[in-house]
Amino acid sequence: MSFFEKIVFRILKANAYLSKSYDYDLSHQFRKKEMEESMQFIDENMPDALCFPASPKERLLDYAISQIKKGTVLEFGVRHGESIRHIANKLRDRQIHGFDSFEGLPEDWTGNGFSQNDFTLHGKMPKVPENVILHKGWFEDTIPEYQKKYDENIAFINLDCDLYSSTKTVFDSLGHKMKKNTILLIDDFFNYRNWKQHQFKAFQEFVEQNQIKFEYLAFNGKHGVCIRIL
Repeated sequence: MSFFEKIVFRILKANAYLSKSYDYDLSHQFRKKEMEESMQFIDENMPDALCFPASPKERLLDYAISQIKKGTVLEFGVRHGESIRHIANKLRDRQIHGFDSFEGLPEDWTGNGFSQNDFTLHGKMPKVPENVILHKGWFEDTIPEYQKKYDENIAFINLDCDLYSSTKTVFDSLGHKMKKNTILLIDDFFNYRNWKQHQFKAFQEFVEQNQIKFEYLAFNGKHGVCIRIL
């Protein structure tokens, strides 16, 4: 067997091993299942929405920013600050508010692979531009304090807070400030195990309970969806 044939043989052998491993890997099978369900949801509910690639993630974020009208700009789920810095640099003449405990999730991300402490920064806040104000703490504590000082309607809200409970807290507390032309960017809307029980569920409950009319503007190849309130 020539050197080239040996290389081809090894590649084929490795591929066969990986294929066999995936056949018995539940996480892989769940990903396939959830991807198919997400694709079906897209076909049935947002056939005209723009489709951006999963990477770079900023493609969908930049599109959402381009749709912003008058009002406040908020982000829930700041962590290392990559997205809020990006937003702040794009909107230098506007004040951006970021909310995060910087202590991880308030609970496990059920049905997914992340536990309560996986995202913790042990309380350390990231460096952000001067036009960013960070509100440190759990949403149920920081949102009421924010509302005492700021009363403007919401122009854009980046929801990168993962969980049903966290997303529901935002909608319950600030939903009355989401008016016509408010842009929502929901970072973990679909395409992962148990997606129908988290941010997707919180949004569906919000629109049903408040009879909100909306349109899906865009999505990316991973989990994110951009929505406009009508």
